Amino acid sequence: MDNFNIFRFLKNLLNRILSIFDLKIERKSISLNNYRQQKVGSTLIQFLTSPEGNLKKDQNECIVFSMDRAMQLHALLGSYLHHVKDPAPIHLLYRASNDVHHRAYLEVLEEFKLIILSVSLQDSKKTFRKQLLEILRNIHSNKLFFLVDDNVFIEKTDLSLFATIDSKFLIPSLRLGANLKRSYTVNKDQPLPPFYSNSMHQNFENTVPVLNLPAEKDELVYWFWKEGSFDWAYPLSVDGHMFNTSEILCLAENTEFNSPNTFESNLQQYNDFFKHRLGVCHKKSRLINVPCNRIQSDYENLHGSLHQEDLLKLWNSGKRIDFLALQNYQNISAHEDLSLNFIDRIH
Repeated sequence: MDNFNIFRFLKNLLNRILSIFDLKIERKSISLNNYRQQKVGSTLIQFLTSPEGNLKKDQNECIVFSMDRAMQLHALLGSYLHHVKDPAPIHLLYRASNDVHHRAYLEVLEEFKLIILSVSLQDSKKTFRKQLLEILRNIHSNKLFFLVDDNVFIEKTDLSLFATIDSKFLIPSLRLGANLKRSYTVNKDQPLPPFYSNSMHQNFENTVPVLNLPAEKDELVYWFWKEGSFDWAYPLSVDGHMFNTSEILCLAENTEFNSPNTFESNLQQYNDFFKHRLGVCHKKSRLINVPCNRIQSDYENLHGSLHQEDLLKLWNSGKRIDFLALQNYQNISAHEDLSLNFIDRIH
């Protein structure tokens, strides 16, 4: 695409963003009620119109959050290595409430040490923000995605497919797919958004430029986040969505939070900066969230009855979750409280 069309698209996008927040644009100043919104807005505008700096282009790194769920983390990492082609290095930020949980984590870390690039043991809830910001500032790739310890990969996944996508225009999701017609978190059916194909650029005139989208167009679907409902209208998820590193660092530095849940929840104040972009995902979800228990106390999320202490006892008896039993599972929601099988660990 030529420079004129790129400029035209960015101008239209920025005008929409500015109008959303009722910005008053003057020759020498831009006024906005909220200082952080102003700071984030100006930083994102700079990102949209500037090169990406020294970050390694078309590469991924992953940040995983975990607390008192070593067995579930083991299932995530095991399924990640089994299903993901050329898996991205992982930064683990975890918390253990006692020595028994911590010992279980050390066993998991030893098994997956080759894929884990850095490990941060959270000192307390008060240190979560500081430690996450430190991780974000040390990311070397221009793309990153988050996972949580109750995620499980259920399909073969090639991360490079999304790594080359320009995050200025699209936000890829590993958890979404055309199979998702229900939202577990709100316990409601959810309509699928209008989908677009790789070749339908005439539909994006003055909205999104002609992009170098992946060749596997028949395997992917595209939609506008603003046209979706529930999970399909939630671009700022830390549950398998892929972002530009500079953008997420900017948002995190201008957001108050003290846990993974409050981090994701408070990011939603910037949703209007992202909902005009396209989303892209496989026709079938690559991963699923299995909320068999609830660790955090920030929100009363729906969850199952398999307590983390019972899972810890199973782990210490030599068992693990049989994550391969979930392979090719036909889920209808991004979250499902599934029955888990337990098998012997190989020491």
